[in-house]
Amino acid sequence: MLTGNMGKPGTGVNPLRGQNNVQGACDMGALLNVFPGYPSVTNPESVKKFEATWGDKLPAKLGLAISEMLDILADEPGKLKCLYIMGKNPIISEPNIAHVEKALQNAEFFVHQDIFLTETAQNADVVLPTTCYAEKDGTQTCTERRVQKWREAQKGLGIAMHDWKICAGIAAKL
Repeated sequence: MLTGNMGKPGTGVNPLRGQNNVQGACDMGALLNVFPGYPSVTNPESVKKFEATWGDKLPAKLGLAISEMLDILADEPGKLKCLYIMGKNPIISEPNIAHVEKALQNAEFFVHQDIFLTETAQNADVVLPTTCYAEKDGTQTCTERRVQKWREAQKGLGIAMHDWKICAGIAAKL
């Protein structure tokens, strides 16, 4: 925009992301308003397609953003009972630390899954230790949509597990 190149081929806005692989997570459907690949969850045709693909009925309403969940926990205790945060430290990343701390304290049950015992994790009822990028195979997508392959450089320490294994284990128990 500053150089006057908007609308020309190969130019445009390139939003910078705060953490690695936010782009990949969004591409895979980790947003509350879109499916993997970005079709809207409120589009009836998209819903029908994903219900057929996944073999299940999908909720008819949007989920909540983390800021909305924190507001509910802080301002309406008891309305939202459980919070599960994975790989995020909202005490540091959200704008009002006191508000976030109050929200976390109001959660009846709070699970935090991360590679460190972050400020947020210190408020959790349960902390699930996970492995970092150097301790697993996988891919990461940058904002330009380039996919980088990871190779495990070392084994995870202690009882740390890969995120997918933790999620699959919880899903199996549920």
